[in-house]
Amino acid sequence: QVLPSQNLTPSDTANRDAVGDNTSLRYQFPNYALQLEQLPLYDLASLTGSLAGAGTPEKLSGLFNDLEFWRDQTRDSTGIDRKFPITLSEDQLTELIRSPDGQLLIDQDVQEAYREKPTPMRVLVRLAPLTLQPAPLGLPAVVHPPGSPPTAAMIELGRELFFDRRLSVNGTMSCAMCHVPEQGFTSHELRTAVGVEGRSVKRNAPTLINVAYVGELFHDGRDPALETQYLGPLLAMNEMANPSAGQVVARLGRLEGYAAQFQAAFGHGPSIDRIGAALGAYQRSLIAGASPFDRARYGGEAGALSDAARRGMALFTGKAGCAACHAIGAETALLTDNAFHDTGYGFMRERERQAPPPTARVEVAPGVSYAVTRAYIASVGGRREPDLGRYEATGDPADRWRFRTPSLRNVALTAPYMHDGGFATLEEVVAFYDGGGFPHPEQDSRIQPLSLTAAERADLVAFLHALTSPDVTCLSGEARTLRPGNY
Repeated sequence: QVLPSQNLTPSDTANRDAVGDNTSLRYQFPNYALQLEQLPLYDLASLTGSLAGAGTPEKLSGLFNDLEFWRDQTRDSTGIDRKFPITLSEDQLTELIRSPDGQLLIDQDVQEAYREKPTPMRVLVRLAPLTLQPAPLGLPAVVHPPGSPPTAAMIELGRELFFDRRLSVNGTMSCAMCHVPEQGFTSHELRTAVGVEGRSVKRNAPTLINVAYVGELFHDGRDPALETQYLGPLLAMNEMANPSAGQVVARLGRLEGYAAQFQAAFGHGPSIDRIGAALGAYQRSLIAGASPFDRARYGGEAGALSDAARRGMALFTGKAGCAACHAIGAETALLTDNAFHDTGYGFMRERERQAPPPTARVEVAPGVSYAVTRAYIASVGGRREPDLGRYEATGDPADRWRFRTPSLRNVALTAPYMHDGGFATLEEVVAFYDGGGFPHPEQDSRIQPLSLTAAERADLVAFLHALTSPDVTCLSGEARTLRPGNY
């Protein structure tokens, strides 16, 4: 519904039609999109009126830190249009559009901000259904990079890049070879990833399901955005091993098909930022919610959880204290605080690295393992590297052994677990935390022995299985609908 012009007070009726409309900004809400377009010469301070019965969200759910309104001045003496950004806080935006009866309200602080320079405003406010699918039950709406909403062409290009081995130096490795769609967008067979020519990586490949909600990427949070994250594996000598990002851009520019795809998505050819934008758009489409847990907690479906899972949820939020880091909100649940903690696991693994036991069990087939001497393992494998966690991203000694809290959504599909894949099953993970982790002076104080019974451990595992979304099968199948780019 469009705000009718008769409900606006024009600041300059004579010039209303003198300036054309040429700007459109779109912002995503859980169930609505806010469309801002230029409208000739209306003063924001007088922009009040009805939304013609469209109704507005009673509150906004924290999707933005700010929203830019563009104040468009009339042409100055040089004939150049000048635009000035106005930043509104979330609270101001909530006040701007907040009334459940459809009344558009302008907060006094907002009015005063514009009165500082009372230049004419041209803004049309429209509230309409989202063109993108709303977030699944239990998940917040995805926030996309400012000024870069995803398009089908961007997502399709990102998917093509994700599966293309030619992004690696020798044409053997793609993103999808470590983040396997059918394995929860991680890899079940390997504790830690393997790059070009069989080079070992010291960390487990994290799942990409719901990666759109991760603020600081990698286990140590070294990169703040999906648009730049890809450069890490692209250039790492034990992953894709490219000598430079420029070589990859040039290579894509020579490959048949990519020129047209980049043109369709961006209007230009391949570049470092456009590769990142396409990969980011694809990965943000990998959203999966509406699990049995979501249906029970947010959908009011009492029978969605089994009795064991219901008991496990009570333990999760109570005696076991899991929700202290794997947060559950009133309206949504990411099941992570996206923070970094020392559970004792990293310290324990470093102790083992420095003084390893004489033998280790090596699984040679599903369910078949043998005790193998460390000397033999060393003769065929590389030396295990130390892993200091977030310290490797910040250089701050206080960050040693701290790793990002992973989301537990779909966790039953993403074994093995921990930053180095050291635990093969959820039962092992629960046992580790039940025992209080691995105590040492820097361990997070929230990690304490839990004294769970065997039945309580089983109930916790049942609850973790109830975090599995039915959408994952769809995501993995959708990933394989096009040719695999397996050149």
